[in-house]
Amino acid sequence: MAGAGLQPPPPGPQESAVSGVLETFVPVLKAVFAVFGSTFV
Repeated sequence: MAGAGLQPPPPGPQESAVSGVLETFVPVLKAVFAVFGSTFV
């Protein structure tokens, strides 16, 4: 999933902090969903 051109550069430190949290949290969520998917299916 390449969404490089979808997000504009963050205008402020708060947005960059949020995007940083999302960048670290989204892969964790994907891993959790992968584990749950392989467990339940």
